[in-house]
Amino acid sequence: MRTLALRVPAIDGEALDSWVEACCRRHRLTLGEFYRHMSMPGAGRRDLVTGVSRSEIERLALAGGMRSAQIESMTVSAMFPETDGYTVTPVATDYQVYPRPRAGFWLVTRSSRFCPQCLTEDGGRWQLGWRSRWAFACRRHHCLLVDTCPQCGSHPRRRRITQLRLRGGSCDGANGRYGGVCQFVLGGVQATALDADSPILCAQARIDTLLRTERDPSPSTWAPSPLLHDVAYLARQIILAGDITQIDCLVRGSGAAILELRETGDMARNSTRNFVSSFVLAPTIALALGVLDCAGIDEAARRLHELLPLPAEHLHCTNLHLEMNAWARRSVQVELIWNRLRTAEFVPDSSKRLIRRSN
Repeated sequence: MRTLALRVPAIDGEALDSWVEACCRRHRLTLGEFYRHMSMPGAGRRDLVTGVSRSEIERLALAGGMRSAQIESMTVSAMFPETDGYTVTPVATDYQVYPRPRAGFWLVTRSSRFCPQCLTEDGGRWQLGWRSRWAFACRRHHCLLVDTCPQCGSHPRRRRITQLRLRGGSCDGANGRYGGVCQFVLGGVQATALDADSPILCAQARIDTLLRTERDPSPSTWAPSPLLHDVAYLARQIILAGDITQIDCLVRGSGAAILELRETGDMARNSTRNFVSSFVLAPTIALALGVLDCAGIDEAARRLHELLPLPAEHLHCTNLHLEMNAWARRSVQVELIWNRLRTAEFVPDSSKRLIRRSN
């Protein structure tokens, strides 16, 4: 196998499938032609981010003039801490099988959110971090990530278009009944702007750090840290019964998205494939972190009491299942907060008492 005639350097944090598409554009090839040149049969039916063989990694590295470690850093393995817990296990077919469902399910989505400004500035290249279920904001451009294409309504990066040459940063969603492709330029989409000191951006930075550094001790598989379990559990309760006014203060329009989710129960039908919108994810995770960052159990329970108007015993008796919480379980800290919320009598502050009397 020969190396590629024109070298295409990967950008920082890029996903492997994005780099492969950039190589195709540089050489004016379709994905199908590229995979045939690379002797990668069946690659067009797989997601290179979540499943690629060791021999394919070495082949891509040789063709692109890169190290194998650099190619592997563009796959889902880069999202896991470098410990024995995440090591990818080769099987008889030589394909790497990433840890599922324990890790792959809760961490990586089948599609990708995106920041339009990043797509424009980076020439249509897609970030690996956007594939995380915990990615909801762009810290570089201070905005929420966009969930869907405004033209066709589909989630980008779900399809493998092997027979067409697509522009970088364009939508690969279906358009029409006969296999058409949308090809809407996603760099022109308007994202929801955030203030530089927004709690949403602080929450995203905190989550990114937790994903890189913390893990739940386990001899055989990678698992999220206990704090991430708590964040997911509390975020779910806020989605189910949180005060819409407080949620909407963080991201305007998120309250309406959560009300729609409560009314339709849309996530209950197929939680393993559906996204939780960034409009829902961003404020609820930020509020959950605010509860967990309180100095003590009493203060945390009071804060949670302000967020959740329903009695605590009614909150987790529901059939609304959200993808990020399929594995979530409460820690001892959250159990203590929950017990305090059930038993304590919270007296509202004077301003709230005056409002209630006036009503």
